[in-house]
Amino acid sequence: MATQNRTPRVSVIIPSFNYQRFIEAAIASVLSQTMSDLELLIVDDGSTDRSPTIISQVSDARVRYKSLERNQGASQAVNIALRMATGRFIAICNADDEWQPHKLEHQLAILEAGRAVAVFSDVVWVDDHGVPLDGMRAPSFGGVFAQRNRSRWTWIRDLMERGNMLCHPSVLANRDAYNTVGEYDNRLPQLADLDMWIRMLLHYDIFVSSAKLVRFRLHQSNASAPRPDTSCRAINEHRLILRKTMSEISADDFFRAFGCIATSVDDELDIRIEKALYLLTHGGIYRSMFRQLGLELLYDIMGASAGLDRLSKKYGFDTLAFQREMAVHSPWFDAEAVRAEVEAVRAEVKALRVQAHAILNSTTWRATAGLRSLLSRLPPALRRNLQSLILRSQIAQPNTNPHTN
Repeated sequence: MATQNRTPRVSVIIPSFNYQRFIEAAIASVLSQTMSDLELLIVDDGSTDRSPTIISQVSDARVRYKSLERNQGASQAVNIALRMATGRFIAICNADDEWQPHKLEHQLAILEAGRAVAVFSDVVWVDDHGVPLDGMRAPSFGGVFAQRNRSRWTWIRDLMERGNMLCHPSVLANRDAYNTVGEYDNRLPQLADLDMWIRMLLHYDIFVSSAKLVRFRLHQSNASAPRPDTSCRAINEHRLILRKTMSEISADDFFRAFGCIATSVDDELDIRIEKALYLLTHGGIYRSMFRQLGLELLYDIMGASAGLDRLSKKYGFDTLAFQREMAVHSPWFDAEAVRAEVEAVRAEVKALRVQAHAILNSTTWRATAGLRSLLSRLPPALRRNLQSLILRSQIAQPNTNPHTN
């Protein structure tokens, strides 16, 4: 594979893992960009299919390739490529996606106009064969990346409260942004991109183009495909990102993003209380997660007499209010599931009562009253044997008279 000595304008990163069906098309879509002043850094993350062979056969001076001996995670592969990058701008392309030919040219014009430090775009959803998913085949979440532009504080709030809405393989960012916020967190395989965008937004503005610059492929092997394991991991990762963001966000950024409850905020204790009460009173789709973290923060604040006194006098929130809130939501107690279980038990008890009523009013039950009285006086072992015989005889000769119960 040839090498180049000049410094490219854009460093494009492709993390690769077992996408032999798609990797060639992804590479071709990058190398055929109308803006050709780029380097393509491909890090194969220990693929066990033909991906390494396909990649190594690419003959282009702009391509640099590194193969990892074992799988380490997509974020780690991206981080390795970030350390290799020499361009002023950084772009990410997934190994199973493709770019539109003018993607980089379109986004560079926005970046160099100074409107933002990172540019994202909308996408065209395609299937395994690259055929657009439209009409009846369009995914229900197809508009998730078609976002209006907003302030960085509104972005922080919306990403935390509603989840990720920025397309990772569409990003083109100034290298300085990555230098400031650091690498991707490989501990977060589902939401490392959400974590990265929040960290960038704590420092910089971003821009979302309405152009559909990425052909985003939907298939069964998508790392973010909705499955029980990915869904569970994603909500746990979101909770960690929420906790970290609340810890690291400045007071000014917090109030611009999430608002303020008190008419005045006097010190660090007020800021801690504001964050805790915002989390406690949030009513969005992640309300149980927010509430649980808010309760944790309030618990710590109320552990000191100064915190308890401030909460009570300034915010009208005392120990009894805390106790009441502790009974509302919990990630470890699904009230809806418990209610459903209780209703199921009630239905079963009702059915048993109906069955018992039918038995107690049946001819068989009345006719065997004397026998049951006799059985009650027999030794337990003999009683069980006789009861078994009676039961088998009743099963062998069911009551067929429609006029008896």
